[in-house]
Amino acid sequence: MVRLAHDLGRHLRDKREAHIVVFRSTLVPGTVDETLTPILEHESGKRHGADFHVAFQPEFLREGSSIRDYDSPPLTIVGAEGDAPFAVLRQLFGHLPGEFVQTSIRTAEMVKYTCNNFHALKITFANETARLCESLGVDPFAVMDLLCRDRSLNISPAYLRPGFAYGGSCLPKDLRATVHLARMRDVELPVHAAIANSNQLHVERAIAKIIGAGKRKIGVLGLSFKAGTDDLRESPMVRLVEHLIGKGLDVLVCDPEVHLSRLLGANRRFIDQHVPHLGALMRESVEEVALNSELLVVGLSSPRVLEQVRGHIRPDHEIIDLVGVPSRFTEVGQWQGLCW
Repeated sequence: MVRLAHDLGRHLRDKREAHIVVFRSTLVPGTVDETLTPILEHESGKRHGADFHVAFQPEFLREGSSIRDYDSPPLTIVGAEGDAPFAVLRQLFGHLPGEFVQTSIRTAEMVKYTCNNFHALKITFANETARLCESLGVDPFAVMDLLCRDRSLNISPAYLRPGFAYGGSCLPKDLRATVHLARMRDVELPVHAAIANSNQLHVERAIAKIIGAGKRKIGVLGLSFKAGTDDLRESPMVRLVEHLIGKGLDVLVCDPEVHLSRLLGANRRFIDQHVPHLGALMRESVEEVALNSELLVVGLSSPRVLEQVRGHIRPDHEIIDLVGVPSRFTEVGQWQGLCW
C-alpha cells in the first residue's frame, strides 16, 4: 500500500483537476492520515483537502461470495473529510442497497477490524458452546438457533454500546457457573473464561483514571448496576467506591433509586460485605454531592438525573463519564470519558 501511495502521488503531480484517492484494503487505524496521505502530498507536491482528496471505504466481502457481497452490501461506509469525496462516492455507490454512511477516515478504518473481530468472536463463542453442549448431551444447533431468534437482545444493538462494566445478579453468577461446569467436564472455554477478567480490567481502568486525576474529594453519581433500579448485587459501581475508600479518598455517593433502609436479602448482604459504612457516604441530592466534590464520577444515564448534574456542575469540576453521557449535558465542566 505504501508503494502504491508513492506511485499515485507521482501521477497526481501532473493532474490539473482535483482527484479523489480511495483506499479499500484493510488498514490499521491512522494509516491513511499518518502514512499514506503524507506520501501523496510529498510525491505530488499538492495539498490534501485542496488539490486532492483522500477517502477510505472498507470492503465487507466473504470468501466464496465476494461478488454477491459487493453488489449487496449491508451498508456502504465512507470515511473522508469535506463534502467533495462524499458526493463523488455517493454517485458511484449510492445505488447499492443498504445505507450510505459518512464518517471519519479513522472510524472507517477501525470498523473493518471491529467487524472481522466480532465475526471471529461469534464463531468461537458458538464453537465453545457446542463443546460444552456435547459434554452435556445437548443439541448445540438447537441452542444457537434459539439464541439467534431473539432479535431484541441477542442479535441486536443491545449490549453493544461502550459503557461501564457489567454487574447484577445474573450475568456474573451464570458466567461463573458456565465456566465451572465446563471445568468439571474437562471442557476448555477460553473465551468464556476471559470475560470476567476483561470486565474487571474495565473497572480498574475507571479507578486508575479517577486516582490519576489527583483529586481528593470524589462525588460518585450512581451506585446500582443498572439505572432505574436499586439492585446493588455485584455492582461495579460498588466495587469502585470500595476501592476509592480503601485509597483514603473522601467519597460521597448519590443514587436517587437507592435507599439503604429498604435494602433486603442478598442486596443488603452485598453492601454489608463490601461497603459496610455506605450509609455515612450517601447523600440525598446531586447538589450536595457536587457542592462538596472536586471530581464527579457519572455512573448512571438517567436523563432526569443528568439534568440535575448539569445544573450543579462548576467550571472547575472534573467529570469522569462511565456511561457515555450525551453531549448536550457536557457543556460545563471538564469532561473525560472512560474510553472515549
